[in-house]
Amino acid sequence: MRKVFVALMSLMIFAGHSQISMATRAYKEMEAGNLGEARGKIDKAMENDLAKKHKRAWYYYGRIYEESYRSNKNPIYAKEAIKGYVNSINLEKDHDSWADVRDRLHQLGEDSREEGVARFKKKEYEDAELFFLASMDVSKYEERTDSLNYLNVAVTNDKLERYDRAVAYLDTCIEWGYQRYQCAALTLKIYKKQGKQKMVDKKISEYRSAYPESEDLLLVDVNNHIANGRNKEAISTVSQSISKYPKNARLYVIRGDTYLAQKNIAKAEADYKKAVEVNTKSFEAQKAAGDFYSKKNMNTAIPYYEAAYEINPKKDKIGETLLAAYKAVGNNRKYMTLKSKLK
Repeated sequence: MRKVFVALMSLMIFAGHSQISMATRAYKEMEAGNLGEARGKIDKAMENDLAKKHKRAWYYYGRIYEESYRSNKNPIYAKEAIKGYVNSINLEKDHDSWADVRDRLHQLGEDSREEGVARFKKKEYEDAELFFLASMDVSKYEERTDSLNYLNVAVTNDKLERYDRAVAYLDTCIEWGYQRYQCAALTLKIYKKQGKQKMVDKKISEYRSAYPESEDLLLVDVNNHIANGRNKEAISTVSQSISKYPKNARLYVIRGDTYLAQKNIAKAEADYKKAVEVNTKSFEAQKAAGDFYSKKNMNTAIPYYEAAYEINPKKDKIGETLLAAYKAVGNNRKYMTLKSKLK
């Protein structure tokens, strides 16, 4: 009985070495440019359990599939290459000696994301998603929060009309604080496309409850009220936030914009003035006040534009706005001075 057991073990070890040798032959086929033959051999080799425990076999697997990906940009090949490299790295105890493999893995993740963007632009959404998911596999292995690819997958699934999946990824981005306003706006847009206004209201309520300090989500809430003709609720919503954060200049700007949309000019003006008063260093407050007064009296608007330019001369094309204001009032000296600075 013992002889039979030893014989079986010997056969298993021999089979394992045989499959590893096949992996080596597969690698040589790749080097010779025979990628189809290489994939066939490496797939066969990796069916063996002993081969699966061999770091070099997995490295060959990764290299063969990476070369295949480089050859025809197939997202499946990218994903398989990533799998090969991850398994190879996991089996190597001395990580320093396997640095090249980790570099290849990282680069493959970056390339997959870029290729996903290219496919998305071509409206090849199915392949775009596969590339984004492949890139995400790398970031997960490297223990990086991959907000960008989560958003990429969400937007792609919106195009594919896989709305539940899209919303799930958007929720994760919002939870991580990544582009909350844009993600929330897209989530609501998806529900609106489906005619689910109750879900729109429900999600906004969830967002505001979880992130009461978020000005962007407050703006989403206000815009939703306005879109549905709930003007009083829109004002009330901002006012509640102002009562909690009375020194937040942007909140007054949001309420001023809301009053302006309702043609309540006097209250809008009061809020723009208040925004500047509570924070003279707020670019948004100064710019909003300037925009408001530019429609009434450009000379009154200019000091606000000048203050905004002083705070951040590169934001929202404020330099061009101020230049146009100087030209409108005929202030040639300031116009020429600023124009020379903007060159």
